[in-house]
Amino acid sequence: MNQRIDFKKRAEGCLLGGAIGDAFGYPIEFMSLDEIRSQNGGDILRRPIDRRGIYQFSDDTQMTVLTALGLLEADPIDGNIWKLYRRWAEFQDGKGILSDSDHWVFSYRSMREDRAPGLTCLRSIRENDAAGTIEHPYNDSKGCGGVMRISPVPIWSIHEGGSSLESTMAAARIAAYTHGNPLGYVTAGFLSSMLFRIFGGAGLRESIRNAKDDCGQCFKDADLSEMMDIIDLAVGLADSGASDQEAMAEIGEGWVAEETLAMALFSCLRHPDSIRDAIVCAVNVTGDSDSIGAVTGNIMGALLGSDVLEQEFDVGKLEDGAMILRVSEMLCNDDQRDPDKTHRRTHQLLADTEMAMYDVSRIGSRQNHLPVPAAEEDQKSDRRRGCDRVQGDEISGSRGRGRQDRHTDRWEAGPGIRRCLG
Repeated sequence: MNQRIDFKKRAEGCLLGGAIGDAFGYPIEFMSLDEIRSQNGGDILRRPIDRRGIYQFSDDTQMTVLTALGLLEADPIDGNIWKLYRRWAEFQDGKGILSDSDHWVFSYRSMREDRAPGLTCLRSIRENDAAGTIEHPYNDSKGCGGVMRISPVPIWSIHEGGSSLESTMAAARIAAYTHGNPLGYVTAGFLSSMLFRIFGGAGLRESIRNAKDDCGQCFKDADLSEMMDIIDLAVGLADSGASDQEAMAEIGEGWVAEETLAMALFSCLRHPDSIRDAIVCAVNVTGDSDSIGAVTGNIMGALLGSDVLEQEFDVGKLEDGAMILRVSEMLCNDDQRDPDKTHRRTHQLLADTEMAMYDVSRIGSRQNHLPVPAAEEDQKSDRRRGCDRVQGDEISGSRGRGRQDRHTDRWEAGPGIRRCLG
């Protein structure tokens, strides 16, 4: 049973929990489970690794924050999210120099630094002036770079008066900016629908059932069997006697979206009362530890609310946690939004979904679209190489240059978890 928790607490828990899960898994993302155990005296990793006194997050949290801020900008929403993604990619390439015209979020060094982004995201963003769409995808990728960044969508959708179906389609559209395979964006829609229900007080299993229905309505002609099968596998394993690590290995490694989603669901179902235990389960895998941890943190934070984070983690060590909390406040409160922007209520992205209950069979061949690496094995090998270590004209891995000064955040902290974040 999902206890009564204030919506704003759930929203804070979702975004902060995702960042903590991301930071928990980021240092061990490219390790095998045996390597993780070897570095921890034969045990799994049970607490976040403190880097320079902070829990450092990866590109997953960077893109989640940018998605949230793009949703909050004036019309057009699609263009604003994409514009922020494009500017972020310039910093990732080491070509960005911070200027006074930049969005305030880029004055945080953590939002400019190279944090090992995935090649599919970077190439889609770097090589295209406009975002990809479900009808006209740039690639056939089903990597997890779409699903890991959409947790702000259901928060925004609820505040805008949208429905679960609209939230489902909005998230799928945003994931399709960079990931063109249906599994790359329908999984994002599934997570958004599920979070939408959780924010409304539904339990996890009920939310999973409802998300299946929502995806069935939104993508009537898509073959959802692979996603549904692996979700059912995760639910069944959560109720089995298999150990956490055995069950997670059976589901996969999390480099592709349906595995990331299913492994996060297993972690939450196996440990429904403890966000710490769920994240520990999520990140101790041979696979994409930070993305699985981030999605797990999103779900558990929404279920349990932000107050539990203070009890389970030293949240004051979360890198730029006050900035992430501010973004949550902006999503939930009109009076917290940027005063220098026109934050007119907009239903553009939601309204577009009325005509977007897509007949996926209409998409047709993708052979005329830009050849961004998309095959599952390419995706896995890219991630194992570190994603940002490509020679020649590709990503150099150099960190974003520019002024190292931080944004002076005058946003006033309140009680509770805000005290921990300083």
